[in-house]
Amino acid sequence: MVGGSVPGKEVKERFDAYFLALGRFMHVFAEVERMMQSVLWIEARVTVDVARAVFSGVRIDAAKSFINRVRETKGLREDPILSRAFAQLTVVESARNQIVHHGAQFIAGEFTSINHMSAHVPDRLKTIPVPPATLDAMTADLGVISASLVAYMMKNALSEPGLEIHGNPNIAISAFQQVADVPWQYTPPPPPRTPKRPPSRPQGHRRPPDA
Repeated sequence: MVGGSVPGKEVKERFDAYFLALGRFMHVFAEVERMMQSVLWIEARVTVDVARAVFSGVRIDAAKSFINRVRETKGLREDPILSRAFAQLTVVESARNQIVHHGAQFIAGEFTSINHMSAHVPDRLKTIPVPPATLDAMTADLGVISASLVAYMMKNALSEPGLEIHGNPNIAISAFQQVADVPWQYTPPPPPRTPKRPPSRPQGHRRPPDA
């Protein structure tokens, strides 16, 4: 949907910038989704053939849940790097899902995703501005999440008995951990305020008519 009085050439430039940023974001998101599968396979300690048969349809939400549950069964403490990455991944995935399922409209010179086709009540209406800068911010966060997952997998690999490691892996782990600590760039918009309904006035008791 094209809105506003933006000149045609500028509209094309904005569309090109949007789709370029969107393509980068979707590509990196798919890479993170693949990495989440790798973490799940490793945590579950199953063979590649079994993992493909059992986990092929697992998406990010379910993968996060399975990984956390497997860690709980092993009696492992919460991993700060993994927990931080999962929390931001939930935020980015929510925005990604809205863009994928509801698209974006070009309104007043900006791209905005609105779930008005599925919001059956005003409280469920969700509006997310998705200009190229926002998509780039989420892409950058996915890069940090990727580094977090790599650091987590490398750190766990060191505890594997009988694993032969050449060189000093702690240098690489430290480098990925530094990236994993980079501040997040994307912050979701605050939910819209729902106007409060005035409290209903209690109905007074009517005096019974005199006999």
